[in-house]
Amino acid sequence: SGSLRYMAPEVYLGAATYGSAVDIWSASMVTWAAIARQRPFGALADCHAVELVAKHGLRPPVLPATDNVHHTRLAHVIERGLSADARSRPCAAEMLRELAKVQESLGGGAGTARLSPAKAAGKLRGVGGKLQKFRHGVLNRLVAASRPQPGGKALDKGG
Repeated sequence: SGSLRYMAPEVYLGAATYGSAVDIWSASMVTWAAIARQRPFGALADCHAVELVAKHGLRPPVLPATDNVHHTRLAHVIERGLSADARSRPCAAEMLRELAKVQESLGGGAGTARLSPAKAAGKLRGVGGKLQKFRHGVLNRLVAASRPQPGGKALDKGG
């Protein structure tokens, strides 16, 4: 469930199976929206936007290049997270590592390391209400997917 606007193409297209890569897609779209400070495909109706994404490869505009290394790092992770090929998207652990690097560079140190990934992402750009709740849920799923399970393996191995 969730907004069509943030739905991975394979979900919309009715793939028989899909993995945590759909959460990577959603997290990437939410992160893009938070940084761009706009709703993806703002002028389009949700149903039209998701159809253009899934069937025609529509993506939000690439974030403009800046001298800000945090922005550049996030733009690259977002771009990979919005890959049409779910196997090309970063795994949950990689996305969390990138967020942690940005978090460290924003305030760094042991005190900052205690922030949750959702709070670290929120520190980059404040967003309100539903978007923040949605992002927090997606990032919590990313954290859970990257943790070793009882058999010693993480659930997410990149796709």
